[in-house]
Amino acid sequence: MNHSETIEAKDYWSSFALFEKGLNGEARSYVHKMRRSAFDVFAKQGLPSHKLEDWKYAQTGIFNQISFHPSLKKSFLLTEEVKEALNPEKSPWANQIVLVDGFFLPQLSKLPAVPKGVVIGSLAQGFITHPGCIQRYFSCCVDQNNALALLNTSFSLDGLFIYLPKSIVIEEPIHVIVASTSGQEPSCRYGRLLAVLEANSQIQLVEHHINFSSGLSLKNDVAEIVLGDGARFEHTRVVDLKGDCSQISNAFIKQAADSFYQAHSLILGGKMVRSGVKVSLQGKGASCGLFGLDLAKDQSHIDNHVTVEHLSPYCSSSQLYKGVFDDASSGSFYGKIHVDADAFKTDASQTNRSLLLAKTASANARPQLEIYADDVKCKHGATVGQLDENAFFYLRARGIDRATAKSMLTFAFAKEILESISIKEMKSFLENQIHARLSLKEKET
Repeated sequence: MNHSETIEAKDYWSSFALFEKGLNGEARSYVHKMRRSAFDVFAKQGLPSHKLEDWKYAQTGIFNQISFHPSLKKSFLLTEEVKEALNPEKSPWANQIVLVDGFFLPQLSKLPAVPKGVVIGSLAQGFITHPGCIQRYFSCCVDQNNALALLNTSFSLDGLFIYLPKSIVIEEPIHVIVASTSGQEPSCRYGRLLAVLEANSQIQLVEHHINFSSGLSLKNDVAEIVLGDGARFEHTRVVDLKGDCSQISNAFIKQAADSFYQAHSLILGGKMVRSGVKVSLQGKGASCGLFGLDLAKDQSHIDNHVTVEHLSPYCSSSQLYKGVFDDASSGSFYGKIHVDADAFKTDASQTNRSLLLAKTASANARPQLEIYADDVKCKHGATVGQLDENAFFYLRARGIDRATAKSMLTFAFAKEILESISIKEMKSFLENQIHARLSLKEKET
């Protein structure tokens, strides 16, 4: 592929036709009809650019440097390095599910013992065993104006499929390792999650995104989460990518009456990371809590694009996103709360705070409210600033050296995001990770 070629000049349909040939008989399946329908919409839109308002601050140049054609094989993924790093016998987690380059790998997973009717496993297998559920929910949440989410649907071959019947509670958290490897050329990897929880079911899911190559690559991930009446989903997502690996992720959540969704997004590494979340509170009394923490350095860039739709009465939502930007890194936050005309008694809040540790770092915020109902409580706010000089002076006056004082204050700023995580082991793990990023861990006494 000629990397100087612009993405607008590429023949999308030729790429998709080549993909279809590699599927053999599967190209005639009901799933592929859904892929083709999504690709038809994508081809009319093309890939986004910084000329679009929603992509104003994103580094979209990577789209012209990589191949978007998906890999059809997973046999080459199992290198000794991958096997050793993901060895389930060495995993500290009770339940471990491994996805590499979008493919579910049971031989590296420790699957939980689950009640009859529960599915936690391969999405490709779910295409076969649960066609009714797949036809109803696969791609049902995806925004038809989101080109990269549509492209993910077009090329999805596997992923993680979770189905919980009514009143099922999975006690132990599910830890999912989402890993990517290097290809023969700069390429894109596709990851997919489909989770369907029937009424009053509950689960805790932790995703840990890593990569095994520091070369130029892009991860394009999509999560669809459908919650029935009274269902509860706690979702922690850690992105820790190295080198020139970038990621664009989109999560779409639909909530029925009295359901609850809580998400923690922690972006600890990646050349360019864009995290999109769209929550639709469709049932009376539904609620969600969205928390995000970005730690950026060097010349990395992090985008958060969050939309919460209040479509029914008595729903509540809260957003708290924080960013710590050092060196020449940058970040942006786009947050939108939409309150429908029928969504009276809405209670919604949105807060974004960015901390700049260097004069060359930058952050942008664009909070928005769209309110079409009366009798609602909505608020939003955004701040960008430096460390508190008074607090810094207080620590220095007590004999704490400058570097440690800076790290302590920065950690205190970041730690608030972790407070609502209910999984103690994960909270401790993330605190250690943040300590290490802030060079504080070795100085602790």
